[in-house]
Amino acid sequence: MRGPVLLLTLAVLGQAGKLDLGIFTKYTETDTGCPCWWDLTRDDCACCTTSEPAVQCGFPMHKYCYKPSNRGCPGIPASRWTLSTRGHPCYWKQDRTDECAWCATGGYQCGTGKRSSPPRNHCYNGRNKKYCDAVIGDCRHITNACDPNATCKFSKKFASFRIHKCVCNPGYTGNGVQCFDQDGNLSQDPSKIVEVEMTLNSDFYVYPHESEQFPFGPELDTLFSEMNAVVNACTGGDCTSTVV
Repeated sequence: MRGPVLLLTLAVLGQAGKLDLGIFTKYTETDTGCPCWWDLTRDDCACCTTSEPAVQCGFPMHKYCYKPSNRGCPGIPASRWTLSTRGHPCYWKQDRTDECAWCATGGYQCGTGKRSSPPRNHCYNGRNKKYCDAVIGDCRHITNACDPNATCKFSKKFASFRIHKCVCNPGYTGNGVQCFDQDGNLSQDPSKIVEVEMTLNSDFYVYPHESEQFPFGPELDTLFSEMNAVVNACTGGDCTSTVV
């Protein structure tokens, strides 16, 4: 783990250490064993109770569930604007690196510009231009956010903004950033270029068989010779012949 990220993680853990973790108890069934909503390829996140309205927290509080809200769980950095510090594609990377923050409605994803050092793996109020280089954390502004088999659709209005979210296409399920097919496989980009090796076998027939362009080999040449001998022997009358 790189230094700045480690320091950020330690700071978050320190923040979580100041929390009364008892606030999560009635919402959390187990601290592991369920898919993580922010990264559906993982199943080491908390399972929420069904006796209370509850939602699973994002990273790094993913071992807990909490009451439903339009903000992140207690213990998450800048939780007013951040749902999870991991799992979302970064706005400044076009290769869909899912290592950045999921923003709450209206949150801005912080980047790696001059005002964002050390790296800020969280979202913030976009009105504070001096805090971090950022863009609105939705799929309309983070153009590489959605899964190849998802669509960026209008979700709700926030102030003067129209917030959009990724929605998996029909036949797929998931959080929009990750979509899975009916067999539970992570969807693949249909436009992705792949390399395929093929071994092809083909049969062909050439007439007349004497053609040297496509020789048949000694076995078939012998057969054709025997067949021609039968034809020649029978020219002009009836005859009987055997070819093995």
